[in-house]
Amino acid sequence: KEKVWNFDECPYLKFKDAEKGAIIDFYADWCGPCKLLTPELEAVQAIYGDCINFYKVNIDKEGRELGMKFKANQLPTLFFIPAGAIGNSKIHREIGWKNKRELAKIIEQYIVPSLPNRPETNKKGK
Repeated sequence: KEKVWNFDECPYLKFKDAEKGAIIDFYADWCGPCKLLTPELEAVQAIYGDCINFYKVNIDKEGRELGMKFKANQLPTLFFIPAGAIGNSKIHREIGWKNKRELAKIIEQYIVPSLPNRPETNKKGK
């Protein structure tokens, strides 16, 4: 809540670091697809980590209330938030496991266009 969005202080979604895009991964330790998603997210974080904040929210330990606010009812649930997004209108949600190529494609479509400093695309290894 303190890192992602303090909904007690601000009723609409507003990130603390609005200059960067964000990806929020809602997961649980017992979730098999969540465990498989971790290395895929780490691979895209190596490419986009300078311009996108990556958050992991364990729904059982720290994020039940935040998960309810985001309506993360299934796991894993990923939210892709462009830089400067305020409110829910520009947020893209994906449910389930994705490989690093699928994640990169989603990032390129929903987050990269909003970034003031875009990452080098030749690092993606397409």
